Amino acid sequence: MKYIFTEKGKKNAKNYLANLMAKRKEILDAGLDTTEEFDCANLTIEVLLEDAVDVGFDEDMQAINGYYVTDHYDSDNPYCFTLGEDIVMIPESEEDLYDSIRKNYSEKKVTNE
Repeated sequence: MKYIFTEKGKKNAKNYLANLMAKRKEILDAGLDTTEEFDCANLTIEVLLEDAVDVGFDEDMQAINGYYVTDHYDSDNPYCFTLGEDIVMIPESEEDLYDSIRKNYSEKKVTNE
């Protein structure tokens, strides 16, 4: 399966990155920390998507994680992307499509009995 951001997810990811950059600037401008070891300026929405998929989705279908903005300060809030709203799965092959259909059918059959 391939995962992609929805338009809502792209907007949320861009907002999250903008908030990281604002906090980074505030900390660096105040001389409170450095970005010698980690710099969130290198993050992209593609990196956030890959990270969300790697972190995985909890029972509420949410991927939640946070980042450092400088070497010693982390973000004020983690990101939270919801599968089906912010991120969707796209089958990459017929086999993926059939697996998805079988899984969906099995889940519905179990819940309807």
